[in-house]
Amino acid sequence: MAVESQTQRPIEVENVRQEEHHFGGDIVWWTLLLLFSIPVLLWGLSLTPDTIGFLILGVGGIMAGLAFAQIMFRLPYFTNSFVRSVVIVLLLTLVVCGIAFLFNLTLPVPEARLDVTFKPPISGG
Repeated sequence: MAVESQTQRPIEVENVRQEEHHFGGDIVWWTLLLLFSIPVLLWGLSLTPDTIGFLILGVGGIMAGLAFAQIMFRLPYFTNSFVRSVVIVLLLTLVVCGIAFLFNLTLPVPEARLDVTFKPPISGG
């Protein structure tokens, strides 16, 4: 029995601008997923002390990570410069982290119960 190896044909692109579509879809859908994932992340952050909050935060993080990576791969095609696309990615990261930090400042901090904060006296012997 002979094993036939199939050779993959290279992707033929007529226009270099269309090459970025071979990465996995249109950038509009990935941008919408990124915009949708930010409120999901903030909602999960507001529910964080509970288990469901960590679950929602994880799902939002996966959605944001996938969308952010897909957008980041396509940026050099739009900006015509790798350095410019890296600067845009860093600025976008700062904006998202700043929004999460400011949102985190508005969350209520529960007060600890007295039995948790009580420290028994230590005997010196």
